[in-house]
Amino acid sequence: MQYGETERLILRTITRDDASDVYEYASDDETIEYLTFQKHTSISMTYDALDNFFLNRKEKGLLEATCIELKENHEVIGMCEFVGYDANNQTAEIGYVLKKKYWGQGYMVEAVHELIRVGFEQFGLRRIDIGHFVENKRSQRVIEKIGFHYDGCLIQQVKDGKGNYHDEKVYSILKSEYESRENK
Repeated sequence: MQYGETERLILRTITRDDASDVYEYASDDETIEYLTFQKHTSISMTYDALDNFFLNRKEKGLLEATCIELKENHEVIGMCEFVGYDANNQTAEIGYVLKKKYWGQGYMVEAVHELIRVGFEQFGLRRIDIGHFVENKRSQRVIEKIGFHYDGCLIQQVKDGKGNYHDEKVYSILKSEYESRENK
């Protein structure tokens, strides 16, 4: 299912057919340095993650996992999705990852901005949160470019794929803030 679209990207539900593209970034040490999952050392690990974590979310009452597809060649270059969802409070948290060869080209800013639009306009969210390991300056720049406001730093909040705990800077945007920016 397609959730959103920009000039260069499509945000859509991830499928098993995307495994080789997912494996490309999930097996790269530099790409996963600030993520919470272990490095994929085989394509079978990627299929296992798809089957047991990404493709069964709807049955668990969660929002579907969404990938970022390049319009020009239909390559899946990463994921940009709601990793945390609270229907009762109308909130969600965004998580993302991008293949290293696409870093610095504005793709993630574009994808996150579109996911925010989808969250507020299609899913009726009231608040969207996002965070990053303190050490991850690239993610910090993405988040700041989009216009989230800084809420604080949570000490030893998140465990990476190697079992190490990291401080996490957290940010949010309210639907009212989004609407006032979009209506300018």
